Amino acid sequence: MQVGAKMPLPLPQNKDHYGYYTVGNYKTYSKLDAILKHEATGDFPQWHFNDDVFSQANWRVEPTESLQELYRRRAQQIRDRYDYIVLFYSGGADSTNILQTFINNDIKLDEIAQFYSLEGDGGDKDSNFNSEVIRVAIPWSLKVTEQYTYIQHRVIDQSQLIERIYEEPEIKYDFIFQQNTCISPNNFSRVYLRKFVKDYADMITTGKRICFLWGAEKPRVSVVDGRYCVRFLDMVDNCVSPLLQQNDFPGWYDELFYWSPDFVQGLIKQAHTVKRALTALPLNDVNFTQDYSPFGTVTRNGQSWKLTNHGLHQVIYPDWDITTFSVGKKRSPILSLRDSWYLDKTTGSSQRFLAGINEFDSILSRVKNGFWKNESDLMAGVKGCLTPPYFIE
Repeated sequence: MQVGAKMPLPLPQNKDHYGYYTVGNYKTYSKLDAILKHEATGDFPQWHFNDDVFSQANWRVEPTESLQELYRRRAQQIRDRYDYIVLFYSGGADSTNILQTFINNDIKLDEIAQFYSLEGDGGDKDSNFNSEVIRVAIPWSLKVTEQYTYIQHRVIDQSQLIERIYEEPEIKYDFIFQQNTCISPNNFSRVYLRKFVKDYADMITTGKRICFLWGAEKPRVSVVDGRYCVRFLDMVDNCVSPLLQQNDFPGWYDELFYWSPDFVQGLIKQAHTVKRALTALPLNDVNFTQDYSPFGTVTRNGQSWKLTNHGLHQVIYPDWDITTFSVGKKRSPILSLRDSWYLDKTTGSSQRFLAGINEFDSILSRVKNGFWKNESDLMAGVKGCLTPPYFIE
């Protein structure tokens, strides 16, 4: 990774597209800021995510087009919008579907990129963070770029970047206001990837419009008042953090492939496809579980059953191979296992991050309105905020 000089952070094309909070008439991109405003006013924070677009859509009418066709249209839409597209490809089902959509439909993709912390993990290729990237994402990227030689491939080690971010004296506790739900060093450092990869900065100086494309996020189908609906959760900072939204500098653009106001018909199609699967699959199907899962629930014979992660992938990504190696979903978006190499250190950088988490805990404990999922286990993370339900029946 080439490291460039400091420069202003970029602004998404429309920073409200990634969500914002209101507390009464007060608007903010920061969840912690909203919580503090709640403490002062008593008004509870509300999260807004493209309400103006999604509330006008007819979610009850399923599009006639196939999911594959709607994915193709989305890929072409993004291609038509930007000069250079970087797909951050993890090897998971969401980003694999995006990669396959571009390739299968002969839509040009400029770069496939991965990030990991191999150096920080002491070269451990089997660690929680590195294993999926090394065993799935990199081999697939190399296979694709061998056939499509115009596609660039980049692997970025975040280790030094993470160390540098929290060594900055001016950051102090600011970072706890610049992440909302996914509060971990590897998430926060993603904002800075474009800042420290010199190739990206050089392209911007020539006037190119660069898109950073993210595989966010899966449909969350639930039942409210006896009817199936879709709701969006404030976890977008896994890809686009409030830090990007809070700064007004042009040049780079982030696109969430799925959770976008430009993909409404695709979101509606996904929701109906999930509902159909929930009501059709037998209870003993391996795609169902009675354990926790946010990906759709059906009640039969008085028992609640839910789609597993792999079950959802089979439903919305027809070409996904469920035998693909995966480390599974991380248990916590805070103090993540992906960052264990960093959190176990006693450097000033890691201690500054942990001090920030302690300050975050102090604020939430003081407010005492149940913002932690489990106050005795911070690993459980912060409670999410949901949009109103968009009913599909």
